[in-house]
Amino acid sequence: MENNLDIIIAYVVIYVIEALIMWHYCVSMFDSKRSKYFEFFGVFPLYLALVYTVLFENMFLNMAAFIVVNFIYIFYFYEAKWYTAFFHSLITACVMGLSEMTIAGVIPNLVYDIYNQDSVLQRVTVLTVFSKLLYLLVVQMIIYIFVKIKEKVSRNNKGFWFLAMIPVITVWITITLALVSINTQLSKTLEYMASISA
Repeated sequence: MENNLDIIIAYVVIYVIEALIMWHYCVSMFDSKRSKYFEFFGVFPLYLALVYTVLFENMFLNMAAFIVVNFIYIFYFYEAKWYTAFFHSLITACVMGLSEMTIAGVIPNLVYDIYNQDSVLQRVTVLTVFSKLLYLLVVQMIIYIFVKIKEKVSRNNKGFWFLAMIPVITVWITITLALVSINTQLSKTLEYMASISA
């Protein structure tokens, strides 16, 4: 088993990568309330606080903390109302969770025994590289879509509230898929189907 310090350092690197992706997302989507300096360096302490939640090895705590940190970051550093900050926090949390689940589904048994193997650091590294690349790709697509929508549609549109429900429904589906895949050994076919649906 690797040294726990190695694992903690790996998670620090993971959260720094996620912080950079979140910063890129916010810069592309919102107008800033603060200076660019505080906006850039403000994301890192929030995300480094997430390293502490990893120690509890609780997926729900990690996801809830991720949503709260994103909400605080968006609401405090950018021109966004609380419901807009919450909406985008849910979107980024869903995309991050689904990207990790997709990669975990494509690479069989990566998640099932991530804490039980002698190669934890190697497994975390593999999961991180691929899932964060997928996370960045999907975030880029969301930025592109939202910027186009923002140019054409006002927030008073009836469809806005329908779109606001999408992250809530996605969180529910993500939790359901995660619980099924963690608590049940799936056949290869079901693993691929769950990965595709994620």
